[in-house]
Amino acid sequence: PLIFYRSIARTAHNLLSDHGKLFFEVHHLWAEATAEMLRKEGYGDVEIRIDGFGKQRMICCQKIKK
Repeated sequence: PLIFYRSIARTAHNLLSDHGKLFFEVHHLWAEATAEMLRKEGYGDVEIRIDGFGKQRMICCQKIKK
């Protein structure tokens, strides 16, 4: 279920400027796994955000300068 998120994260890592941000809307059941994948792909400040219904629905992260 993370194949598309991983592909976007890898592509964005090459396109974002240092400290650029990436935002995802995710299925609440996969929020934690998506956040962990982003950390492994080299993103920092990974934050899961809650939607209006109290579900983990959004993720914000930042490209770490290499």
